[in-house]
Amino acid sequence: MFIPCKRLFLDLFPPVLCTISLVALSFSTDYVYPDTSSSPLANFSPNDYDENDLQILQNIITLNNLELDPLDLGNQAWSNERLVYLDISNEYELTLLPENLGELEMLVELNLDRNDLTSLPVSLFDLTQLGNLSVRQNQMTSLPEFLSDSLSITGFDIAYNFISSLPESFGNLTNLLTLDLSHNQISELPESFTSLSNLYALDLNDNQLTDLPDDISLMSQLSWIYVSENQLSEIPESLFDNSNIQILDFSFNNLIELPDRFDELPFLFEFHCSHNQISQIPESFSTLTNVIIVNFANNNLSSLPADFSALNSLMSLNLAENLFTGFPFEVFGLSELHQLYLHDNQIDEFPAELTSLGLQKLDLSNNNISFIPDNIGQMISLIDFQISGNPITHLPISIGDLELLYELKAFDCALTSLPSTLENLSSLLLLDVSNNQLTSLPDEIGFMPLVQVMDLSNNYLIEIPSTFASFDELWILYLDNNSLYCFDGLQDEEDIPDFLLNPGLTWISGLFLQDCSVAGCTDPEALNYLPNMIVDDGSCYYLLPGDLNHDTLVDILDIVLMVDMIVSEIVPDEFTLLSGDLSEDGELNILDVVILVQMILE
Repeated sequence: MFIPCKRLFLDLFPPVLCTISLVALSFSTDYVYPDTSSSPLANFSPNDYDENDLQILQNIITLNNLELDPLDLGNQAWSNERLVYLDISNEYELTLLPENLGELEMLVELNLDRNDLTSLPVSLFDLTQLGNLSVRQNQMTSLPEFLSDSLSITGFDIAYNFISSLPESFGNLTNLLTLDLSHNQISELPESFTSLSNLYALDLNDNQLTDLPDDISLMSQLSWIYVSENQLSEIPESLFDNSNIQILDFSFNNLIELPDRFDELPFLFEFHCSHNQISQIPESFSTLTNVIIVNFANNNLSSLPADFSALNSLMSLNLAENLFTGFPFEVFGLSELHQLYLHDNQIDEFPAELTSLGLQKLDLSNNNISFIPDNIGQMISLIDFQISGNPITHLPISIGDLELLYELKAFDCALTSLPSTLENLSSLLLLDVSNNQLTSLPDEIGFMPLVQVMDLSNNYLIEIPSTFASFDELWILYLDNNSLYCFDGLQDEEDIPDFLLNPGLTWISGLFLQDCSVAGCTDPEALNYLPNMIVDDGSCYYLLPGDLNHDTLVDILDIVLMVDMIVSEIVPDEFTLLSGDLSEDGELNILDVVILVQMILE
């Protein structure tokens, strides 16, 4: 996947080059853009469009059984009667191209993305004016064996195909500035590959490479290198002979160690090495004072170099899925750090010193942290905080001071309550506290003004505060697997408030998918105490002599119930017998009725 900087360059740079070429052409003549309402080819004026260029477009249409006019094929631009720009991507499912495609002599840019082409005509590589060629997402397995050294192509994108090898003549494309070979099946690069001396950006992601050329330093202009998702076991030493390198991506390979030569890459501003087997970062890495993004996620790191804090331009650091048991205190000196990812380690503390950094994103999920310091409220720049998967029992009151926070994830913890100060999170959009041990919510939680998604599932909630009716922006509310409105083992739907039954624009999940088996009487002093219950549903009743129906009153209803049970010879349960055996003779009889009547009359 392209990172933002890469997208910016690889997606915009070739079109910019083409635009420059087209603008240059426009100084001599204006472009002619086809009128899509034009009729058949016979009606076109040869004064506007070159007849041979039109015929080639017609050949494409015929070969692929399309039913449209030549000037309706894709997006086109013409200059001096010649076709200079052609985009036939996405919608045509082309399988064949005419062999005389190379006769489009003035073509500057050709886009054939997202078709079903299996090969390209040899003549295509005779187009000396072609600056940008894209055949992304086709079915191609190879390129023509001979590629002319007269080609002026500067941008070539053949990503997402099935190419397993490149011809030796590939090195003839010496004008290339950007090359995207990602998502193919290339296992080896031709010897001529390092002849691409003007290449600036190279993408080899998701192939089957086991090594890079030893003489890669000959590609002296190479600045952006992406080789993630390959099978590399080492980085060639010669790579560090090129001081122009700005971006390196070696993620998802088999690297065990890194060369200790990073001090020779003064302009490196991005380094990605996630999903390898690195156990130590070389000391020279601390000399990269211009590096902005560093990603060492999913390696075997347990410590950082002593001088790591010298990376005074670092803004994003990813150390997730490593072997850190203690917090890497070297990060405290990273004054420009905005994003810190340390999830899925074995860290057992949240140091108070961490709040001194101006972090915007902090992910400490899936560690062994049991306590969040009260001074977290000082992290006023924080917009994304993730602390899920830790044995945390509560969130500090000061978390309500994070007024810029828009995402808070604390699921799979051990939270038993939430602070009422959550109402102060005026920017919060998403709150996820699922899979905790919450039995109630503060009323104030309903006053968060902008929250759109809230996940309360898999807790022990027995009711939702009425303040939830005041939510204006809530889109999705997850309530699955709680004990909402359960009483004596069953959900009482009559107790569900209208704001949940008729939630307006809010989509509610799981309102009727509740676990009432964990809700019951939890008071050991009650007659119906159930020791295995987790949450009290309010169904407890206590020994009150004469209160046979357990409504906390002794009245005529209890007399009627007692008489009915005696006449019908109904055997009372233990709790009813305790309440009704007023004569204490071990059974319900007429004597108990008399005593009950006297109790009521008195």
